[in-house]
Amino acid sequence: MINDYREARFPIRLPLEPDESGQGYLLRLGALNGFEKARQALTGKGWGSMPTELDAELVSRWFGESVPKLRWALGAANSSTAKGRTFYGGHQLSRPTFINRTQPRVCTACLEEDEYCKFSWDLSLVTACHQHQIALIDRCNACHTALRWRRPTPSVCTCWSPLPLNAPTYQPQIVEFEFERWVQLQIRSKSLDHNLCAEALSMHKTTHPSSALMKMIWPMSLDAGLLITYALSTAAGSPFVAPSASPSSRPSLERAQAALNAANQLATQLHEQHSAQMYIGSSKKAFELIASCLTHDFSAADRGFAQSLLAMLIKQYKTQRWSSAKPQLSQLSLFIADDAINAT
Repeated sequence: MINDYREARFPIRLPLEPDESGQGYLLRLGALNGFEKARQALTGKGWGSMPTELDAELVSRWFGESVPKLRWALGAANSSTAKGRTFYGGHQLSRPTFINRTQPRVCTACLEEDEYCKFSWDLSLVTACHQHQIALIDRCNACHTALRWRRPTPSVCTCWSPLPLNAPTYQPQIVEFEFERWVQLQIRSKSLDHNLCAEALSMHKTTHPSSALMKMIWPMSLDAGLLITYALSTAAGSPFVAPSASPSSRPSLERAQAALNAANQLATQLHEQHSAQMYIGSSKKAFELIASCLTHDFSAADRGFAQSLLAMLIKQYKTQRWSSAKPQLSQLSLFIADDAINAT
């Protein structure tokens, strides 16, 4: 073992695979080089912390991938350069909890074929693999413990049980497959590989989702679509619980599944103009999430849809006035008034 690992250049030097996450690259190349503690070696990062773009130069020296690609893959969350925002896969995100940083999920079929961790699995609401039409797993069936980034290889648990042997028992809904595909195309559209980026943009334009939620958010940016999805699941009474700071108290994959399906159910009711079942106690949080899309950080299309959805939900709640720290919400009555004028 090289004493000063910061100056090490390991013999097996490989590029990032298409769709491979930054943490997955660190796990895969560390395993191939017999350096399983690569993640912990990055400035002593423990269970609750993540490698970020600040570690890109060191990881590049170790394993050979270029610094710009590693910065893109590792992201800028929880670093001094993030300034309260999360940057991941080329996207700026409003909430760090949109990313599942410490509790990995995997598609067992993907690992059997490719043996590397996909970028889309790092999104907190991604629960399925559209390619193989199966659910992701976040626990080992052999030792019944949660998966960890600190494991021998991408395809085995810390107990050395092969993860591809862990067949998922849950059957995802269509919206879960479409959501994962949307996330994948969004991330590819910001790829530093121009061919992959162009292909993703083309496929995004020609893909027509069937679920109500995905029809709603498909044209939106990744950040806006995630805000809308979280808002709808919250309004439906199934908010996604942010990851815990303790490894022994972690949110389950089932909670993400429930949140995504609740959001789709509410989107279906709104699309069909049925009386939607929502929880008045969650209205403020839901409205605030949608109102986050009204800033100039978002495109005109994102802002326009957010305004329409806010007006629709407020009518459902039969709420005329309320206060919030967010200045955008002071204009809600204007949106409703505009709808009333346009309807006459």
